Amino acid sequence: MSDFDDIAAAEKLAAEFIETPLERSASLMRTAGEIRHIKDNLSAGRDFLENHNFRKEDYVTLTKLLWQVSVALGHTSSVVDTFSRIKSFNLSPDGKLGGMGYNKSVTDMRAELTNALNTLSGVQDTLFDEVNAPHWREIKDNLPKKQKEQVEEIIEDVEEIKEDPEGYAEDEFIEEIVNEGS
Repeated sequence: MSDFDDIAAAEKLAAEFIETPLERSASLMRTAGEIRHIKDNLSAGRDFLENHNFRKEDYVTLTKLLWQVSVALGHTSSVVDTFSRIKSFNLSPDGKLGGMGYNKSVTDMRAELTNALNTLSGVQDTLFDEVNAPHWREIKDNLPKKQKEQVEEIIEDVEEIKEDPEGYAEDEFIEEIVNEGS
């Protein structure tokens, strides 16, 4: 067997087990604007103890946390929108903001805010799914009347914020800052 045959055999063997970058990227290519809706199993990948004691205090805290994250998402969305509309040169001729050791480029700040927005969106979706998960249903149904009304109001607020997080933040700004000063 010649060296050429050894190389050809090695290449053939390697090709069976290793994808080239082109083959790998071709399998990951997507059409621009493609949206996938994947319905996940609420308890998939979660280890539940059959007799876990879900407490009403924890459910109420989860709904409060969901509302807080939703409000933060709305304000962060508003920040990203407002900040992206301003030309960085109008803010600073060198494209940086800050001082005293805390200076950053406007580009980096915009990227960080966008990452924060994406993170908050994922946390909000996760908490929303958890608050509406079947394992909390009995707790939710058996809350005292006043707590149940508060939880329902919180969830309604969250659904309103989810529809237009940026609009919610803008309305809150007008209500708290603009109208307060009048």
